[in-house]
Amino acid sequence: MAFSRWFFRVVAAPVVIFASSLQAQQYTFTNFDAPTGSNTAAYGINGSGQITGYYYDGGWHGFLRSSGGSTFTSFDAPGGYGSTFANGINDSGQIVGSYPYGTAGSGFLRSSDGSTFTNINDPSAFGSSNGGGFGTVAHGINKAGQIVGFYYTGNTVHGFLWKSDGTFTSFDDPSAIQTIAKGINSSGQITGSYSDSSGKYHGFLRSSDGSTFTNFDHPSAGPSGTLGWGINDSGQIVGFYFDGSGIPRGFLRKSDGTFTNLDDPSATRGTEPIGINNSGQVVGLYVDAGGTHGFVTSLPPADVALFKGAAGRVKSGQNLTYGIGVVNFGPASASGVVVTDILPDGTTFVSAGWATASCISSGGGVTCTPPPPTQLTPCAFSSGTVSCSTGQLAPFTFANPTGAGIQVVVRVTAPTGSVIRNTATVAASNPDPNETNNVSSVSTTVTGSR
Repeated sequence: MAFSRWFFRVVAAPVVIFASSLQAQQYTFTNFDAPTGSNTAAYGINGSGQITGYYYDGGWHGFLRSSGGSTFTSFDAPGGYGSTFANGINDSGQIVGSYPYGTAGSGFLRSSDGSTFTNINDPSAFGSSNGGGFGTVAHGINKAGQIVGFYYTGNTVHGFLWKSDGTFTSFDDPSAIQTIAKGINSSGQITGSYSDSSGKYHGFLRSSDGSTFTNFDHPSAGPSGTLGWGINDSGQIVGFYFDGSGIPRGFLRKSDGTFTNLDDPSATRGTEPIGINNSGQVVGLYVDAGGTHGFVTSLPPADVALFKGAAGRVKSGQNLTYGIGVVNFGPASASGVVVTDILPDGTTFVSAGWATASCISSGGGVTCTPPPPTQLTPCAFSSGTVSCSTGQLAPFTFANPTGAGIQVVVRVTAPTGSVIRNTATVAASNPDPNETNNVSSVSTTVTGSR
C-alpha cells in the first residue's frame, strides 16, 4: 500500500475528532527555595532532572537538588570564601561554576560525586596570569565534558570553549564589544549574548565548528536587549529580554527561530529562564517582593500518535516497505519525538529515513505525501532496531496539517507461508494524555519466492 494512501486513511478520521479540542497550553511552574537561606537561583538542569544553582545565607553556596526535589545538597568550592556559584550541570552530574580564588575569580568543575574540584582558568584571563581582575567564569557543560564560559581581560570579556584535554579556544561574536558564552549542547552549538558599541545586548548561536554566528533579538526587547542563556540538543534556547521598563521577561527560542514567552506567574519583578534539558524542562529564577526564587517547568501534554502500514502480501526474497506516519494531536508542540521500530525475524535491514510530510486539507480529510526517498533524512539502525529522531512536532490542525513520514525498507528472508508482524512505537519528552495511539502494528503474509 502506498505511503500517501495509508497515511490519508488512518490520519483523516482522528483529526476530525481532535481538531476542535486543540488549544494552546502554558508550561507548569514549580517554584522552590533552598531549605535555609534566601535568594535561590536555579541555573542548570540535566536529563534526569537534577538541578544546580546557588543561594544566600550570609554567603553564597552552590546546591544540587534531586530530580524529585526530595534532597537538597549544599556545597562550596574549596577556598570559595562564601561565594560559590554553580552555573551548569550535565547528564553525568558534573557541575561547573565560579568562585573567588586568590586575587581573581576562577571557574571550577565539580566531579559527579562531589569529591573533587578542578579549577578552570583561561590562560588569557586578566587575574589568573596578571595578578588581578575578575578571572574566568565557567557556565555550561555538555555530555562530553566540554565547558563554555567567559573570561576577563581587564576592560572587556571574551567567550571560551574548554575541552577535557585542557585546551582553551577563545572566541568573540563578530559584532561584539563583549562576548559572554553561557550554554553548550551535545553537538557543540553554543549560545550566549554579546554587547554592541551602544551597550545593548543581543543573543547569539555559534555553530559547532565556530564558522557561523546567528544573532537574535526578542521582538519585544527594550533598549537593554536580549540575553541567550541555555541550549539543549534540539537547538531550543532559553533566556530573557528586558522590556521597555527594564524588567526581565523569559523566553524559549525554538530551533526555527520563533519565540515563546516564558514568565513565572508568581513573578512581580521579572523572570529569568537559565537552563533547559533535552526533555524541554526549563529552570531559572523569578523575582517578587520577597527576593529571588528558583523554578522548574514541566512540559504541557502532547498526544503523539503513530500509524503503520505495509503491503498485505510479499514474496520471499523481495523488499518490503513499511510506511510510518506520526502526528501530534496536541494541545502543545511535542519535543524530542522518537520513533522506534524493532525489525521482525525473517527480515534484513535495507534502509530507513524520515521527512516532514507535505499535507493537503480538503473535503474534511487530510492527504499527506512525503518527498521521494532520496530526500529523506536517514534514521539510525543498530542491533535490529531502527530509531528515527524527528525532533519537535507542532500540533496537527487543518490550518497547519503537518506530520512526519518514515519509510523503512527490509528484505524478506522468511519462508513461504510465514506471517511477518512488525510493531513501531513513538514517544516524546512531553507527558502524553493518550498512550494507546503510540503503538501500531502491521502483518504481512509471505508468499512463494520470486
